[in-house]
Amino acid sequence: MLLKAPRQWIASPLAYNMLLALLNENVPSVDKYQDLIKKMQRKQGYLSMNKLFLSSERVGETKDLQYLMQTLSHIEMEETNFSKSLNSFELWVRKFGYKGPGLEIPSSSEYVLANAFFFRRAWLKSDSAGASMKIFNSFNYTSDVTYDARILELPLCSKFKLVLLIPCERDRLDALFSRLNNEGLAAAISSLHPIFTVNSKMVAPNIDFASTIQIKNI
Repeated sequence: MLLKAPRQWIASPLAYNMLLALLNENVPSVDKYQDLIKKMQRKQGYLSMNKLFLSSERVGETKDLQYLMQTLSHIEMEETNFSKSLNSFELWVRKFGYKGPGLEIPSSSEYVLANAFFFRRAWLKSDSAGASMKIFNSFNYTSDVTYDARILELPLCSKFKLVLLIPCERDRLDALFSRLNNEGLAAAISSLHPIFTVNSKMVAPNIDFASTIQIKNI
């Protein structure tokens, strides 16, 4: 949670947690997302569609799949062949305007639970200039502003606000570590002046990222 008085911003991986909430899975704070779904459904301009795609190639039905179909009996289901291009899942996603990559589903998959989420409301016009948004440049990861992220707050015609966290430039974080590896390490090695002759091997460290979810009452 990112707090900036007098506002409270909540940042969370909304989509997959809302899908888990549909399954009533025993995951941390899933009840928060179940409550969030109910609140969002009461908002004007909210539209969420769910669909369960079952593999037509599956042999029998596992207990997990039987449980899933029983739990999601209220959701539309369709059989499809994930090994074929332009299968039902891909067509369903692309009809909402998605044109990017990453829709390939392994042919061994038994099912895919998909969610399409839309929120459409008019922007709040604060003056005669028209719609506006607030941009916060205080999300600093490095001393170089080109590697920072920006927070965009889009005020709507209600108390509900949409907040987006976006990087200033794509793949900048990857470029940063490449530069540290290729240039920074080389500069560090060249600056060494040992007092005796020795053979040594220096390598760049491996850096891993971990993400956790913490939900707090506000």
